[in-house]
Amino acid sequence: MIVTPEMVREWGGTCGGVAWFEKQYPKGVEITAENVRRCPSTYYNKLWLLKQVAARAKDASAQVAVDMLVELAEPQDAGWLANVVCGCSNLDTDAALARVLAEGDRESLMQVVEKAPVKDAELAARELVKESNPATLAYIESAWPQDRRALVDDAKRKTEREVSRGL
Repeated sequence: MIVTPEMVREWGGTCGGVAWFEKQYPKGVEITAENVRRCPSTYYNKLWLLKQVAARAKDASAQVAVDMLVELAEPQDAGWLANVVCGCSNLDTDAALARVLAEGDRESLMQVVEKAPVKDAELAARELVKESNPATLAYIESAWPQDRRALVDDAKRKTEREVSRGL
């Protein structure tokens, strides 16, 4: 996919981000791993652009964007990876999910449990139960739809069984 300044504007890029992109790439730029690595953009602008491409591209550049997000995202930015896991179910997001499970904060885990495909949400629910306090679990019980509450309830039961067995 070749991303043009017009696309960045349509996708909701900031005024500064659009101006920078127009200056750097007036005719656009193809999304490849090499081009992303060479891009002198700020870290957050780069993550934002990769997320947009992952969600919108209909060609191989969508997977390149996911893979580059996994490579570039810092541990404190697990939310970017959670967005990809939730919004790009047609792509291979296993590496992004693995990073969210390993490094994600409670909010990122909650996002995956609440919005991702069930197979990914089940894994995130296990981690969420381990990381959450009673207030978070009470919020889930009161606010989430039944199907997603059930994932958390199942994860709680499995965790309790493991604890009782000494695992």
